[in-house]
Amino acid sequence: MPDQRMCSCKRSVRLEKTSLADFACNLPPKLRNWTDDPSEQNMDLIPSPQTSKTRILRFRGYKEEQDPAHFYREQVILFLPWRNEKSDILEKDCKLLYTQNVAEISENKAKYFSGISTEILDQANEQAEEESEQFQHLDSDDDEQAVPVDVFAQ
Repeated sequence: MPDQRMCSCKRSVRLEKTSLADFACNLPPKLRNWTDDPSEQNMDLIPSPQTSKTRILRFRGYKEEQDPAHFYREQVILFLPWRNEKSDILEKDCKLLYTQNVAEISENKAKYFSGISTEILDQANEQAEEESEQFQHLDSDDDEQAVPVDVFAQ
């Protein structure tokens, strides 16, 4: 399966304002290969959420406080339309791109978070990790005090 970013780079000019997140999640595979040559594709096809199921957007989820460079790069790559990853994003200052386009990025990002703030999700994730660590710690204490038992003995 081809990489979503590579397919996004080769998309039609008609899809120029489409972010990588929209491209990957909302366009059916047959529309991802759109070209501008009318003899190759049916130009009457219009991508819409009604014609395909929305896919789940999965990404690393860097935190701005912990890793700002990766956070800004991730946000720009996913939620800001671009054509060439190297020249449009990687060779530029991602934090500057983010601050210049924060409204568009926030608008595109809101499509995938349906009113749930990322802070709430981060807090829930941190709480789950803490509880998991507590349970692992309790399990390790139980192992030290465990007595071997023969369940088949009569």
